[in-house]
Amino acid sequence: MSKWGNRANKCPMHKIKMKPSKTRYGVRFDCPVDGCTMARWDRSKTSAADLETRKMRQEAHKAIDVFWRTARERKRLYEELSDFMGIPIEWTHIGFFDIKKCKKAIAFAKWKNQKILNKQGQGTIKS
Repeated sequence: MSKWGNRANKCPMHKIKMKPSKTRYGVRFDCPVDGCTMARWDRSKTSAADLETRKMRQEAHKAIDVFWRTARERKRLYEELSDFMGIPIEWTHIGFFDIKKCKKAIAFAKWKNQKILNKQGQGTIKS
């Protein structure tokens, strides 16, 4: 077994072991097949994703992360997101989301922002 342990999973497309590389953000696993864009991070709350899905996950994080600053705020936000999406809290991690779920998380962020604006009496947001 490698020093990366069981987290060195297989590419879901090619069924071969993904190669680890250290980055400033942690260990990233990439499929070694030329042209394959599958990758995942060395965290239990991510799944392998192609380039398009990774970009959507980044967009979802950008939309969601503005609503929290503390661990308590983050926990409450993800509980709200779980309810909004109708999925269990243990699966409410953007690192697990496919493109459809990322779009739903972005819709949640827009809804939440609108709710805040309405509460402040500022009307509607423009898309």
